[in-house]
Amino acid sequence: METANASLLDEATAAAEAMTMAYRLVNRRQSNLRKKVFVSGKLYPVNKALLESRAEPLEIEIVEGDLRRTEPTDEYCCTVGDYGVNVRCIPWAEWVASYRRTDSQPYTSSGKCTEICRDKPLNEYYFDTLTLQSDHGAVRLRALEKHYNLRYNPDGTISVSLDETTSDIDLNTLLYVLTGKSVNLPEANTAVNIPCTRQSAYMTHPVFSLYHSETDMMRYIKSLENKDLSLTMSMIPLGSCTMKLNPASAMLPLLHPNLTEIHPFAPREQALGYAEMIESLEKYLAEITGFDAVSLQPNSGAQGEYAGLKAVRDYHLANGDMRRNIAVIPESAHGTNPASASMCGMEIVTVKTQSNGNIDIADLQSKLRQHAETVAVLMVTYPSTYGVFEPEIKRVCDLVHQYGGQVYMDGRKHECAGRVDLAGTDWGGCLPSQSAQNIQYPRTAGADRVSVRYVSKHIC
Repeated sequence: METANASLLDEATAAAEAMTMAYRLVNRRQSNLRKKVFVSGKLYPVNKALLESRAEPLEIEIVEGDLRRTEPTDEYCCTVGDYGVNVRCIPWAEWVASYRRTDSQPYTSSGKCTEICRDKPLNEYYFDTLTLQSDHGAVRLRALEKHYNLRYNPDGTISVSLDETTSDIDLNTLLYVLTGKSVNLPEANTAVNIPCTRQSAYMTHPVFSLYHSETDMMRYIKSLENKDLSLTMSMIPLGSCTMKLNPASAMLPLLHPNLTEIHPFAPREQALGYAEMIESLEKYLAEITGFDAVSLQPNSGAQGEYAGLKAVRDYHLANGDMRRNIAVIPESAHGTNPASASMCGMEIVTVKTQSNGNIDIADLQSKLRQHAETVAVLMVTYPSTYGVFEPEIKRVCDLVHQYGGQVYMDGRKHECAGRVDLAGTDWGGCLPSQSAQNIQYPRTAGADRVSVRYVSKHIC
């Protein structure tokens, strides 16, 4: 590849930025814009959803289909598919562990459940997930008694997913929860319904049959790993603050079972500790910074930028300022800033930076006068990528406010800045006194991967 960029924290945002980069590149010298993007039908739903949200401001049409069966046309500006390294690696291990067995545990577990619950309507075809018609109230009580969480669908049905880790003990407990009585598991090795059984060959690529020893497989996986650019080989361009700034010891709390073993869809009453921790952190950060509201969502820094810019855009639209779509960004800003502004449908105006890393105030004033009626936001990184804490940051904010713009401050070292504020330095003059017209977002806040959005009352 001719270029590499590892400044984004998550796969979905990286895919969205790749789409917008390709759109700009292909249409740079085109009179007839290519406004379609072809997306693989196998792309993860969360990635596809993010692509659709970023495509909307640019009026890009997302077309989903099979990459192998679709002929490219000049209507498309790019194609988005999944990265193949993990796809090549993981199925081999699954092949060894599961596919060579004559029976599959999810098939068997599902089959045993259907034997017991045959008098209740099920989904006609199944693999590892069953949907049953049952009494939500009674089942929920028994599930809580056994410390089980099930999926209670709005239509009155209950869904259960089973996998290769599901034991007979788990099944006995589950069947008690579903039926209200103790039952004996059937001995029959009941598998998935015949119409769902795959008849065609699969995993026919030679890579799935080349490596038979643990050593060969380990070397192959290592060769795939070596294709990735990481800190073990070189500096990462811009790079993730999570990887570069946080010590390994900061990751230890994330491995504690009291933090990691809760299911993402667990009901709120089972996550009161999480709620208290999140709400307390939001309260403390709002008090420290002087902002009116704090949000810890979205967790990704790159998506947080997009969320902040959308809040600014919606604020201007609510005030009837339809023309305000200019994002003023200094050369010293973080690399994700112009990418996020572009994905939000804004036009980017760059402000010069002095040799010492400070914003060129004269150039900023010139650009603001030039776009006085259309400036929407200034995106400024504090400290900048030069490592400079901008000495004129208050003046910069005041200038933008005078022309009707908002300020988005990308504070990568905000946990340090907060401590300086408590020491009584002039940082406090920027955040609390200017908080009526600023949005602030630090990548981290004293702990690993805590993405924070600070916002003033008029933006809420």
